Amino acid sequence: MKNKNYKLFILMSFLLLGGCTTKHKNVVTGVGTIDSRPILLLEDVEDKKERIFYMSALDEYEHGFTYLDDTVNILINPARYGKNERFYQINTVFEAEKYGIRFNNDSIRARRNRRDAYRDSIYVANKYKELEYLKQQIKPSPQNIK
Repeated sequence: MKNKNYKLFILMSFLLLGGCTTKHKNVVTGVGTIDSRPILLLEDVEDKKERIFYMSALDEYEHGFTYLDDTVNILINPARYGKNERFYQINTVFEAEKYGIRFNNDSIRARRNRRDAYRDSIYVANKYKELEYLKQQIKPSPQNIK
């Protein structure tokens, strides 16, 4: 009998620490700020209910790369965030400190790489122009004149 209780305890501990997270897929219908705090306007895929998600300081980097029609998952974990499934269904405004959010990293990574490639190309073009300008400023030394 003790052995069964031990196994049940291990199973319950595992479920409480991370196994009970539910994900709710949402589509981004708006990206903006409220009182200089970044927010996402979301629409749940299943119930078509609109929600607002206030982003945390940790998620602000992704906020700049999130576009309309991207998908994000709002994570509900009673053990970690102290909120349950019913709370998600009732409320329409969410704080990042009370809920988790997971972005589509493939889209964000691709947009970040495009931005970096564009910045690199601008940098290279500016350096080339600078080089050409400096080459025009060169005065030949007497030994270079034939």
